[in-house]
Amino acid sequence: MLAGKLPKCKNFSHSFKFFFNKFEVHLFSYFNSEGRILSMSQFSSSPRSIQRRHFLKTTVGAGLLAGWMTSCQDEGNAHQTDPPSVAVSRQPMMLQEIKEAFYDDVIIDRLEVVRVEKAGGLEFVRAYSTDGAIGIIPASPELKYLMPIFQALILPFFKGRNALDIESLIDEIYRHASNYTFAGMPFWTCVAHAELAILDMLGKVAARPVADFFGSSLRKKIPVYLSTFDRVSSAEAYIDQIQQAIEGTYIRAVKLQIGGQMSNNADCLPGRTEKLIPLARKALGDDFTLYVDANGSYDADKAIEIGQLLQDHGVALFEEPCPWQDVVATKAVSDRLSMDIGGGKQNSSLHQFAHLMNEGVVNLIQPNVHHVGGFIRSLRIVRMAEQAGLSVSFPNPGIGPSNAYMLHLASICSNMGPFQEFRPDTYPEGIYFPATIVEFGKLTASLGAGWGIGYDSQIWPNMKVLS
Repeated sequence: MLAGKLPKCKNFSHSFKFFFNKFEVHLFSYFNSEGRILSMSQFSSSPRSIQRRHFLKTTVGAGLLAGWMTSCQDEGNAHQTDPPSVAVSRQPMMLQEIKEAFYDDVIIDRLEVVRVEKAGGLEFVRAYSTDGAIGIIPASPELKYLMPIFQALILPFFKGRNALDIESLIDEIYRHASNYTFAGMPFWTCVAHAELAILDMLGKVAARPVADFFGSSLRKKIPVYLSTFDRVSSAEAYIDQIQQAIEGTYIRAVKLQIGGQMSNNADCLPGRTEKLIPLARKALGDDFTLYVDANGSYDADKAIEIGQLLQDHGVALFEEPCPWQDVVATKAVSDRLSMDIGGGKQNSSLHQFAHLMNEGVVNLIQPNVHHVGGFIRSLRIVRMAEQAGLSVSFPNPGIGPSNAYMLHLASICSNMGPFQEFRPDTYPEGIYFPATIVEFGKLTASLGAGWGIGYDSQIWPNMKVLS
C-alpha cells in the first residue's frame, strides 16, 4: 500500500506532475568529443519535492490516467517512480520488406547543390542514381555556410553507394575517415541534406511515400500550431499579426517568441514578455493553446520567474528556457515548474537526447530533422522517446517543401505531441506543388512518391551547380 496521501492533481490538458520528497541532486554535465554527455551526481540531505510531468501519449491508457489525475483531490506526496532508462536506439528503422521490394540496387551517381535563379535564387540538393532517378529537396539557409564540409566529407562518401543501404551508410559516415571528430550540428546538417535527397530519390524509384519505408500510416491530417518569429514588434503589434495570420485557418495554437534569444535575461524590448503573455491570452481566448519559445534567453532563476507568469496564464509549453547546452539550468526549471518544458532542437547527438530523457531535463522532445542528421536519426529519437514515455514535436527546419519531413514523421509517429510546427510559406508562387495550405487547423501529409513534392519543370534550365 502506498504510504501517505495521493497527490492533489491539476487538470492539465496534456501532462501531469507528481510531487515527492527525495535527495537533492546536483548534476554537473559536459559533452565529450563523441557528443556523449558525462555526468556525476552530488547528493545532499535537502529534500526536493518536484518530479516533472510528462506529455501523455494519445492512447486509451493515457486517457484513463489523465481522467484519474483530474479526479484526484487529496494533498500529499507520491512515491517517486523509477526514471526512464533509455539507450541510444540501434533498432533498424527501414522495413526489410520495403528493401526487398526493389528489383535491383539503386546506385548513387552523385549529389549536387544547385542555385535556381528562376526560383528566386533558392538553392536545392539533388541526388542522382546511375539509372537516372532524381531526388530533390530544398537546401536550408545553413547549408551555404557549410559547403566545405558538404563537398569534402559528404559528397565523396555517398558516390557509388547503394541507396538501399542508406540506414547503415548514415552510421558508417560518422566513423568514416574519422568524421566523428567533426561531430556536431554542422556535420549532421550536411548529412541530413544528403540523406533527405536520397530518400526522395528512393521514393521516386519505388513510387511510394518516404514514410512507407519506415512504418504504417497512423494519420494523414496533422494538427499544427502557428510558429512566429518576431522579437522586434511591440506586444500589441505582435498579437495583431498573429490574429491576421490565423484568420480562416482554424488554427487553435500558436508559439510566441519571448525573451531576447540567448540574451542573458534581457528582453527583446523592455517589459515586452510580461505584457505579451496576458495580452495574448485575452486576445486569443481561454480555449486557445499558447506555447512560448525563449531560445535560451534566461538563467534558471529568471526562467522560473517567467515560468510562473506563463503558468498563471495557462501557457502549455515553455521551449528552451535556458541556453540549450546548459542542461543543469534547464533541469532546475523543469523541476520547479508544473508546465511542460521542451528542448532538443539544437542537439545533434543521440547520446545527448538519451541524457535529456533519462535525467528528466525536458518532457517534450524536439528533434530538428536537419540538426540530428536526417529522417532516420529523427525516427530513432522518436523510438527512444516512446521508450521513455515521452511525446515528440518536430521543429520545422524550413518553409514550403520542408514541411514534408515533419508531416511524414508525424504520420507514422505513435507518440506525437498535440501540435506540430507550421511556418507560413514565403516561397515564390507556383515553384512547388502541392501548395502548403492549412485547413481546419491541420496540414495534410502528401501521398505522392518520395516526399510528395513536385517542382515546376521550367525552373531547372540554367540552374547553377555549386558543388
